[in-house]
Amino acid sequence: MLSALVLGAAAMVAPSTSAPIDFVHSFKRGDKFTYEMVYGFITGLQLPMTFALTMGATKDGKTDVSLRVTDKGAFEFSETDVVEFVIDANGMPIKNLVEENVMPFYMAMLFMYLPNKSLSVGDTFELTRKNERFETSGKGRFVGVEEVDGKKYAVLDWQVSLSFSAGNEEEITLQIKSYYDSENKRVERAEAEVSSPEGNMGVSLKWKK
Repeated sequence: MLSALVLGAAAMVAPSTSAPIDFVHSFKRGDKFTYEMVYGFITGLQLPMTFALTMGATKDGKTDVSLRVTDKGAFEFSETDVVEFVIDANGMPIKNLVEENVMPFYMAMLFMYLPNKSLSVGDTFELTRKNERFETSGKGRFVGVEEVDGKKYAVLDWQVSLSFSAGNEEEITLQIKSYYDSENKRVERAEAEVSSPEGNMGVSLKWKK
């Protein structure tokens, strides 16, 4: 798998017979989350970037978010620019995420998507979203508990199709595996196989602090 170039091997999924898990976000105003995102290619090339999310006010299930790239790596982002947008209760952008180089940010938020409901192992969920820039649809399943670096995560395995809303026929397909920390109510890791007309790559997301 391409994503193995990025994350490496993890323990096998272990089905759990425990109580259902609530896959929900828990944000407070002023919360800050820093993530590293790495693009891995079949050639072995890896391109990392680091960004910080600062959570603003929440009203009616919608939360203001500020995103700043803190280490752009080889990407052509300005480290002084702040991207401001609004996410829904699932963690998906619903407003203002329309800048030119927005795809990595939208993909990062997509990796942090949560069904916003309680799931038992084997339960499925669906995702359908359309905003001024992207159309997103997919479905997934709670596959069980997996241990990574000595920590257990509730794992969601899902496939998503992503296309541009403005008549662009190109479609990107992502096979995503996200690792949810149910105690701290956040996605701390994710890995994806990304297929697009330009080629395939592996992408990973990892919480840093």
